Amino acid sequence: MNHPRILIEIILSISLLLVTASNLAQTKETKVIPPGTIWVKAQQYVDNVPVTNIMYLEYLNMMSDYETSDYDDFQSFLKTEYADPDKGILIEIPLKSPEVVLEYDRYTQPGGMNKPVLISHAEAENFCAWRTKFVNHHFSVANDVQKNAMAGKIEYRLPTSAELKQFKALFKKRKNYKYFRRKEKDLNFYESRYIVLGLPEYTADFETSNLTKNREMGFRCVCEINE
Repeated sequence: MNHPRILIEIILSISLLLVTASNLAQTKETKVIPPGTIWVKAQQYVDNVPVTNIMYLEYLNMMSDYETSDYDDFQSFLKTEYADPDKGILIEIPLKSPEVVLEYDRYTQPGGMNKPVLISHAEAENFCAWRTKFVNHHFSVANDVQKNAMAGKIEYRLPTSAELKQFKALFKKRKNYKYFRRKEKDLNFYESRYIVLGLPEYTADFETSNLTKNREMGFRCVCEINE
């Protein structure tokens, strides 16, 4: 028998298994999840909780800064004012001045910052569009090669009504679903479960004509990585 050859083949097989296991472990550890979301399937993610007041406040603050600046376009504003990868995405949300706090009182009142934001359908769509631009920029300046590679491929949007039903069924099946009957529960941006409240949510195919005068609506975004 050719023992040396067999021994070499065994060593090569073990080495291949170790390299494969190492690569799989590294992939699992370094997989980048778009901010505020959990994985659905393939390159699709969804917000784990409805968008909260503090999340919406980040958007309002940034757009207020941009609209009062001298920049010609939003991308130029981001490249200059948000060149620091540690700025934004709920890492630090400055309240700037008492006037801003008063203006945004509905979002900053005690106990209210982590509750679902209640806005119009058009405002929800605008938030998703802003989030697309900002997260793509944020990933482009991050000190992370995986995030850099994803920059420009990320798109946030409102889910369809069919998708919301699918998400509910999917996360129930994964035993990663929680329903709260209350409309205004404090929500955790970093929650690992798919949280649903007793609050209707806007969808991409929502008909505004169906909105009654006193009906309160929340929303969440779907995130897709477009390869």
